[in-house]
Amino acid sequence: MVRIHLTPPRNGYYYLDIIVDRKRWKESTGTKIKRIAEAIKSKRETELNEQALSFVPQMPKITLYDALKEFIEYKSKFLKKGTIVRYIVHSNQIIPVLGEKIVSKITIKDIEDFRDSRSPSNSTINRDLEFLRNFFNWAIKKRRYAVVNPVNEVDRFKVKNIIPNALSIEECEKLLEACDEAFLKTFVMIGLHTGCRLQEILGLQWENIDFEKGTFVLTETKNNKDEIIVMSQKLANYLKSIKHDDGYVVSKSDGSKYKDVRKALERAVKKAGIKRITAHSLRHTFATILMDSGVNPRDIMELGRWSDLSLLQRYAHSSDPGKRKGVEILSDALHKKGTKVEQ
Repeated sequence: MVRIHLTPPRNGYYYLDIIVDRKRWKESTGTKIKRIAEAIKSKRETELNEQALSFVPQMPKITLYDALKEFIEYKSKFLKKGTIVRYIVHSNQIIPVLGEKIVSKITIKDIEDFRDSRSPSNSTINRDLEFLRNFFNWAIKKRRYAVVNPVNEVDRFKVKNIIPNALSIEECEKLLEACDEAFLKTFVMIGLHTGCRLQEILGLQWENIDFEKGTFVLTETKNNKDEIIVMSQKLANYLKSIKHDDGYVVSKSDGSKYKDVRKALERAVKKAGIKRITAHSLRHTFATILMDSGVNPRDIMELGRWSDLSLLQRYAHSSDPGKRKGVEILSDALHKKGTKVEQ
């Protein structure tokens, strides 16, 4: 991809700002006359484009539809089932718009047209674009179906940083009281006490719990590796009271695994009379209560297995004791007896 811009005169002479793929340099036009400089720019642009085309190999004429099928089949050998399901969802949104196009001929404008044709939230569209970016990286490096990744040049939508939906201590108590079904109460207890994700909790088995050490091992994690989780004494005591010899901790009456708890959680939330939440809200609640209780953010990061401290900033709510103490100190200073503010 060749781009050339004519820069304002420097020492009287016009220069060309040249970008070819990801390489950038400047060349003098050798003239102080703008009309001549623009003609030189046009000629240089033609030369560089011809050179670039002469080095471009013949690309296989495979449609995006066929290439996406191959991409998902390839990735299914290395990624978790849940990730592959998301890949299929993304593909189903992309194929009606771009599926018949040849991969090597898809342009930046094609990607922008797809982006602008979508109507869900900005974050959802951005995830579609990120999936497409990953696809093109694979198509270039693994299959040579293309030479450039057009998604790299496409702007993403701004996404509002929404404060996660978390429960208060009182709402947690109401929710636990409203959990009539044993499996759901177990799910909620583990979620609130450990911050584990939905599939991590549903994949937990009794053989993975070590009551002597007060820990359990997650085998179905986001990072696809085993993780050791520390249990509170209250959670350990609860799990001991319902312990079985084997099988899933959150299980159906026949011992089989639940795929989801959404409907059961919705019923309990309605019964408790609290705000609407999802299963992931329990993880948000775990982090928020720890943050509001003054626990060191680095400890929270390790307990919840967040990859970066910056990810915890969204949990620093206005109820943070540190913030509350700070504004009270400011108020005392401003309204100290004898000050002009006080008078």
